[in-house]
Amino acid sequence: DLIVRSEAALIEAGWFVTAQATVRKSVVQRVLRPASIVEVHGAGRRHSGRYLVLGVVHRIDDDEHWMDLSLVRNAWY
Repeated sequence: DLIVRSEAALIEAGWFVTAQATVRKSVVQRVLRPASIVEVHGAGRRHSGRYLVLGVVHRIDDDEHWMDLSLVRNAWY
């Protein structure tokens, strides 16, 4: 049991860049799901790039479909 826990802690610690974002479906033109890869633009040279979607909360109203994203990344380019 301790080996599994230690391996899980190492895997989780590997994601050292995290971000939160809110996007509209009408802008990204697709529904995002966990484990999707997304391209982030406009966050500066160091933080722009590809991120893994860790979680998504969908908010849908009469006018728009919003997605609140939790993003992770394990490298700077």
